[in-house]
Amino acid sequence: MQLKCRCGETFSVEVKEGVTAACPSCGMTYAIARDAAGKLSARILKGRKETPKPAAGQQSTCPSCGSPLPATAVLCVKCGYSREAGRQIGGATVAPTQRA
Repeated sequence: MQLKCRCGETFSVEVKEGVTAACPSCGMTYAIARDAAGKLSARILKGRKETPKPAAGQQSTCPSCGSPLPATAVLCVKCGYSREAGRQIGGATVAPTQRA
């Protein structure tokens, strides 16, 4: 079965009760279990791995879109990925600045 993680990564998981699989991108762990209706489905077993931050002065890349990020960045301004939340956050838009 193809499973789409909350981080956006799609990966294969064996459809068998008791099987666990971790997202290759963020490390979120899923378990295959029966739901209330008796169907097998994937459920989050354990949260994501902490997104490592580079040492001060170093550059890294956004785990979501691959854009360059300074070591001190918490949020990717290109795609909205938050290192603290471990996912893209949304809902806010930036209004263009007006020149006088």
